[in-house]
Amino acid sequence: MPAGIYRKFLLIPLFLLTLPIVSYAQVSKIVFTTEPQTVKPGEISGTITVQLQDSAGSSYKATETVDVEFLSSSASGEFLSPSSEN
Repeated sequence: MPAGIYRKFLLIPLFLLTLPIVSYAQVSKIVFTTEPQTVKPGEISGTITVQLQDSAGSSYKATETVDVEFLSSSASGEFLSPSSEN
């Protein structure tokens, strides 16, 4: 085998080792970033902010819509926005 071809075969594996490895973070949790609130009956709470995080706790920006469902353990509890009609 000519020396030039042999060198090319040696360079190909070295080139492949230098390619960046791409990995994608995955959402592992949704956390509240606002402080807990005490809300009296009939009052509207302040804004509730949540953040998507990966397993390392780093914030993760969603590339598509993420639906979050809030549930109340109160028999009469409900979630309303300030513009909701009672």
